[in-house]
Amino acid sequence: TNKTTLTLSSNSGFIFENSLLATKKTRWPKNELSIVSEKNNLYIQCLDGVYRRIKNNEITVSPRNGLLCLNKKNYQGALTIHVDTENKKLYFINRLNLDDYIYSVLICESLSYWPLEMQKVQAVASRTYALYQMHQRRKRQKSNCPYDIRNTNHHQVYNGTHRYTHLRQAVYDTHNQILSHDNNIALTMFDICCGGIIPWYMKKKEDDKPYLFRKNRCTYCNNKKNIKWHSWEETLKAGELLKQLRSNDETRKKLRRFGRLKNILIKNRDRAGLVHSLTLEGTRKNVTLLARQLNASLQSKLKSLAFSVRKLKDKFSIKGFGFGHNMGLCQLGARELVRRGWSYKKILSFYYPETEIVRIKGIKNKDF
Repeated sequence: TNKTTLTLSSNSGFIFENSLLATKKTRWPKNELSIVSEKNNLYIQCLDGVYRRIKNNEITVSPRNGLLCLNKKNYQGALTIHVDTENKKLYFINRLNLDDYIYSVLICESLSYWPLEMQKVQAVASRTYALYQMHQRRKRQKSNCPYDIRNTNHHQVYNGTHRYTHLRQAVYDTHNQILSHDNNIALTMFDICCGGIIPWYMKKKEDDKPYLFRKNRCTYCNNKKNIKWHSWEETLKAGELLKQLRSNDETRKKLRRFGRLKNILIKNRDRAGLVHSLTLEGTRKNVTLLARQLNASLQSKLKSLAFSVRKLKDKFSIKGFGFGHNMGLCQLGARELVRRGWSYKKILSFYYPETEIVRIKGIKNKDF
């Protein structure tokens, strides 16, 4: 890792511990704490102003009371700073109460002004998803992964605590509620808009997760308010599209001696309408790409894999439906069902068929 300076602050001072110190904790009287990561080592600025190396390259810091601030963001619980010397990575791992985590996630994965019933839908889905990932990580102990769930849209976006205290009610009303299938924690995937795709017709199915492949079409996300999420179009010049494909390491190799891009043809599409592979016709050769490779190269240009391509002279028009992976909870559809008076339990049952809401017990502090 390159040199990184971290400044932590708290209105009440700190308590920090090192994994080599067992249960021994050290109190830090000042309201600021400076930690530096350099050349795969951690250093802490001591009270005399001298930076000294932290043994084991890991330290856990928590405020004596209240919140901990890092990079202008406030966090509840404790923060572990860890250097992975083998992979040369610097980790920031927030350890906090599960309900505090769900409260923080709601502001990122939902909208603050959505009604309480919709917040309950998201709270149950997010809590279940977090526990599923935590359970999977514990099954893979050999991976030595220091955290349970990542702060990305591949898992759930998390940016610390926030000021929207009314969201606490959704967490409280659904306390310890999760979705279960065959006595197992469900993988409660969700996206912004399913685009009316019927997951049952998707080509790839996970036999042990039938709740992700509902047979009923969601028509509730298709209205004027949601039109930009439900139906979308991107127009790219041939040269620009090819440039983006060549910026991806995985597709760059395939496009050697490709020439200019003449046309794009859908090669394989499943019954649900999702594209699986495409053929790119070049002036020197043709290349077949997986749809996920095109998606990775175009980044945010493709909202989902339910799309069609049409050539317009030196440009390509890409039209599609939905925003996300088209499985599990459709957030905009669920929002519309709340308007129609559906309860959060009924909505979850529609989007995750064959699941049931159960209560978990004994959940205290977990690492996310």
